Amino acid sequence: MVAASVILPAPPAHAFDTNKAAQYAERWVVDSQYDPTLDGKVRNPDFKSYSNDCTNYASQVWLAAGVAMRFNASQAAYEWWYYNGDSLYFLTHSGQSSLSWRENTAFVTSQVGGWGADFTAMNMTQQYTPALPGELYEYDHGTGDGWSHLSVAIGWTSSYDYPQIGPRGTFTGDYMNQHTRDRQHAPWNWGYLNQWDTFIKANMRARIVGI
Repeated sequence: MVAASVILPAPPAHAFDTNKAAQYAERWVVDSQYDPTLDGKVRNPDFKSYSNDCTNYASQVWLAAGVAMRFNASQAAYEWWYYNGDSLYFLTHSGQSSLSWRENTAFVTSQVGGWGADFTAMNMTQQYTPALPGELYEYDHGTGDGWSHLSVAIGWTSSYDYPQIGPRGTFTGDYMNQHTRDRQHAPWNWGYLNQWDTFIKANMRARIVGI
């Protein structure tokens, strides 16, 4: 017997607002509990923070940009939601968020299949990237864990100082924000630039998850 083909749900027409994405990403990027020099900044208290928080942060940014939550999708892998206590509908769900809201691989599966997101391969050495503000950089750190981290594209600069890069910290190119180890305006390939192990460095990869 030949298995019936699976018909995936059509992605909705999107209106991804890059300005709102960048504004949200800048407002809620860091928490002073992780770095006391950050002048009392906090993550958004309307959302739970997780020990691995990069995907939770990316989900919040995409929600702010206009990506709609999805519940009880015909394909469970494409669900994407967060329960904030405002809707009775969420009482039918167990837990506070869908796996795709807070876990990298599930997020990408959900957004590519359910919202029509796509990938652009990157060279880890390039300075400028085609990412739009609010789009995501996805990373394989070269340590055998596969695609395991997301950061948010914010913008670019021709001359910028980031303390942990180089003898004077100056770089040219695109920069990103991220959670887990909170960073603001770090080079988009920060991990690559700081990796001293040549074997790991040779196996690092990145791609854009874009709309």
